[in-house]
Amino acid sequence: KDLVIDEDSRTLSLPQTFGRKVDIIVPFDAVTELDVEEIIHRSSKGRTSYTYAPRLIRTDEEGATHREKLADWHDQQRADGFIAWLKDRLGR
Repeated sequence: KDLVIDEDSRTLSLPQTFGRKVDIIVPFDAVTELDVEEIIHRSSKGRTSYTYAPRLIRTDEEGATHREKLADWHDQQRADGFIAWLKDRLGR
């Protein structure tokens, strides 16, 4: 269940997590954006909390856009750091 970066073939393999039924192979060139989505959670007692989801936005062969969640953390700095690291790995 790991994200695999294959620099030789210039692809990412997204694991079967966050609703994906199969691993998805994404060419580096298909990644159009990398960002962090802030997700608001409200409890039944009226409390609000946040998680931060690093994600990539990709275009498939038919030209459709897909937003792929990569993780879900309570620490925004960790999410931002991961995206910065991934951008560096992809040469962005």
